[in-house]
Amino acid sequence: MRTSSELVDIQLPNVREKHRNQHGTYNDEQGVTHPREVYPGQTLFMTRRVSERRFFLRPDKQTKQLVDYCLAEAAIKHKIEVHGYLVMSNHIHLDVTDVEGNYPRFMRRFLQHVAKCVNSLRGRWEAMWSNERSSVLRLGDAKSIIDKMAYTLANPAAAGLVDSCRHWPGASSWVAMMNGGVIKAKRPEWFFDPDGNMPAEVTLKLTVPPAIDMSWQAWVGAVAGRVRDLEERYAARRLRDGTRILGRRAVLKQSPWDKPKGHEPKRGMKPRVACKDKWRRIAMLQRSKAWLQQYRAALVSYRAGNRSVVFPWGTWQLFVERHVVCAAR
Repeated sequence: MRTSSELVDIQLPNVREKHRNQHGTYNDEQGVTHPREVYPGQTLFMTRRVSERRFFLRPDKQTKQLVDYCLAEAAIKHKIEVHGYLVMSNHIHLDVTDVEGNYPRFMRRFLQHVAKCVNSLRGRWEAMWSNERSSVLRLGDAKSIIDKMAYTLANPAAAGLVDSCRHWPGASSWVAMMNGGVIKAKRPEWFFDPDGNMPAEVTLKLTVPPAIDMSWQAWVGAVAGRVRDLEERYAARRLRDGTRILGRRAVLKQSPWDKPKGHEPKRGMKPRVACKDKWRRIAMLQRSKAWLQQYRAALVSYRAGNRSVVFPWGTWQLFVERHVVCAAR
């Protein structure tokens, strides 16, 4: 095993060089992912998909228990404020605020525990999550935050599975939001060692996002109203198209090994920010572009052997794994 000091001197793999174009910049559309800025205080909308879109997260009681427990435990440990979430049969949506700039550690712990629990539950060993990394959207204003919260909670209705999130049997923040915002979950004894270091029970308090200047009651009302609007729109669409919902009972009867029919579009746009305010959105994108340019310049210097080069504030992975120098906030 290499020590931390040894890791600093390892040459970073030159995975991006083959995508450099004649202008000296990079063709990111070639499939190479961007580095991500990680700042404390960001409100984020995150999505993680299951491998091959299979229904390994079928919303039975055990899956609900393990997701509630793993989410609450990881959020408490890494100081993540959870505003809302919903687990579909083949993906997860989270609406959170990263208080200390720690969301990669939170996601790693949460997703690892969920995958191990689900694999134990389903009697499988392979990777559970898609090889695509999690989608992470930075939310820039109150309207975007409310819209993404409503999108999260109305997802089962959008997919034609149930007519309302009230009827979704899986893990969701909806019931807790309607009842004071407290989520309690017991440790899944069929997976975690009762004599281990995982708590027997966890309690998570949902919060109002920092960018939302509302009381808890007003926040819940605003989100519930937007969810109701979306569900009514989906109901009207079903009526127009002559389709019906699948229904809660049929959802629970689905095999975890099944997956949706048809193919999901690939290689589409992958936005990194969401903001209804046009000028604020432009400012966020400009800051992100400037950050990326600074990061790439520092990376070129670092690869050339300059270990004292200063990376922009918000560099996370290289700071944690390679101990690079980062600018002050």
